[in-house]
Amino acid sequence: MAIISKLIDHLFLPPGIFILLLIFSLILLQFRKIKLLRITIILTAATLYLLSIEPVKDALIMPLEDRYPALQANSDIEADYIVILGGGTIGASPEEGGRGSLSPDALKRLYYGAYLHKQYNLPIIVTGGRIFNNDKESEARVAARSLAIMGIPSKQVLQEGNSRNTWENALLVKREISPGRVLLVTSAYHMARSMMSFTKNGINCIAAPTDYKSERTGYTLLSFLPGMGSFTNSYRALHEYIGYLYYSLKKSQ
Repeated sequence: MAIISKLIDHLFLPPGIFILLLIFSLILLQFRKIKLLRITIILTAATLYLLSIEPVKDALIMPLEDRYPALQANSDIEADYIVILGGGTIGASPEEGGRGSLSPDALKRLYYGAYLHKQYNLPIIVTGGRIFNNDKESEARVAARSLAIMGIPSKQVLQEGNSRNTWENALLVKREISPGRVLLVTSAYHMARSMMSFTKNGINCIAAPTDYKSERTGYTLLSFLPGMGSFTNSYRALHEYIGYLYYSLKKSQ
C-alpha cells in the first residue's frame, strides 16, 4: 500500500499531473477539440506559474508550518525521547563510499534533533526503512551513522528501520520501543500530519518543528518570477494536505 500511495503521489501531484495534462492536450489536438485544448493549455500554464512563485507557495505552506509553534530556546521540557522523522535518502553517494546519505530535509531534521539532544540530554529514536528492495540500507541506519559523525554516542540512539511512511513511523515506534512522552522532530510543513499520526497511535508528543520553507521577510519583484524552489515547496504543501486528509480517515492501531 505504501508503494501504491507513492506511485499515485508521483502521477497526480506536480509534476506528474502536468505530464498527464500534456498528454490530454495531445489527445484533444488529435481529435480537433481546439476550444477545449485552448482552455486546457491556459489553465495548465496558469497553474504551473502560480505554483512556482513565492506568494502562492507561502499561502499553501505557511498554514501547515504555523500549526505548531517552534520550541522556545531553553524551554522546560519533560520528555523521554527525541523522535526524528526521516525525510529521504540519496542512495549510493560517492562521497560516502557508495553508502546512502541523507536528503537536505532529513539532514536538517537530524541536525535539529542533535541540537535538542545536547540541550536536554534525551535519547534519540531515528526512523525510516527502505521503500524499495534495491535500497541498500534503511534511512534509520543512515541517520544513526550521521549522528555518530556529529558526536552523538551510539548508545544514545535507537533505530526504527522498517517504516515506509509517517503513519508507519508512529505505529512501529509505538510497537517496537513504546516510548512515553516524546519530542517529535520533523519539518514544520510535515508536523501536522506527523502529530496526528503519533497521537492517533497513542504516543504523547511535543512538537519540535524545524526546516521552515516559507518566506517571512517580505517579497520583491523576483518573488513573482517562477522558480523551482517555490514549485518544489508547493508540491510539498499539496502532498501534506492530501496526506493529512487520508490519515484523518485512518483508525488507530
